[in-house]
Amino acid sequence: MKSTIVSFVAATTLLASSVSALQCGKGYGPKNGVCELCDPGYYNDQDAGECKPAQPGWYAGCNSDSLACYGATQQTQCGKGYYATGNGNAYCTICPAGNICQSDTTDQPLPCVPGRYMPDEGSGASQCLECPVGTFNNESGATACCLCCAGTYNDKTSQTHCFYCGEHTNPQVYNSNIGATSVDDCQEVHRKSQSA
Repeated sequence: MKSTIVSFVAATTLLASSVSALQCGKGYGPKNGVCELCDPGYYNDQDAGECKPAQPGWYAGCNSDSLACYGATQQTQCGKGYYATGNGNAYCTICPAGNICQSDTTDQPLPCVPGRYMPDEGSGASQCLECPVGTFNNESGATACCLCCAGTYNDKTSQTHCFYCGEHTNPQVYNSNIGATSVDDCQEVHRKSQSA
């Protein structure tokens, strides 16, 4: 019985050393004692060694939704406008609208801050667009800006709110058209006097 245990341990040690000594080549790695193509999301850029997972912001495979891409010999940057979260990505995902992916190795989309927006997906811009005058936005990750309501105006860009017409007044005293861009657009509301 003792010799059987010793033989099993020796055989296991020999198998483990032969697997680690396999020279599989680029795009391959040892698996169950044989060389196999690296799985999607993994790569081997050396003649020996194991398949390694692609880093966040990188991919190893075919950069498409198909997972049938095996045997990568390198990891590749996602590029601006795309991102890859976590390790072992076979492809990168397009940056959603309302966000920017400004780096070649973005691992998380960056939502637009309030007062800014991004209408299109796949943006690799360094900044989100500013809300123009006459508009505002008070949410993160916006894809558009809202027009100022009647009775308000906005003469600045990148604003999170619009300003009431007149000093300490409300729309019953001063009014403006929707999307007013200046305090000059505010007009005093003339009320009809009631006859007795």
